[in-house]
Amino acid sequence: MPLDETLYINLNLGDEEYSIVGGGKFFAYLAIITLAGFLYFAVLQGIKGWTPGKYALGIRTVDATGRTGPGVGKATIRWLLWIVDGFFFYLVAFVTALASDKNQRVGDMAAKTFVVRQD
Repeated sequence: MPLDETLYINLNLGDEEYSIVGGGKFFAYLAIITLAGFLYFAVLQGIKGWTPGKYALGIRTVDATGRTGPGVGKATIRWLLWIVDGFFFYLVAFVTALASDKNQRVGDMAAKTFVVRQD
């Protein structure tokens, strides 16, 4: 699709119709942003066990065995489930972390990962 064409996406949910109208440049932008997010939150964290923010705070992500760098697959699960954790201004993540035995948010439970101190 050339970047100067307009793309229309319509979604019907019940009696409501939602539309996204944008040019190819908009969708190219979305693809770049999604790729950057995947590289940052899934690949970097999956391989190294940290993002620059986690590194600065002295925390890291480990798998259930304690291995730093839980893997790209587990980090992808954590990243995608931020959607669920973000409901009600991240109240779901907050309540889940407080109520769970191991203080994990939904993404950590699904991926079987933990966020621990660097030392």
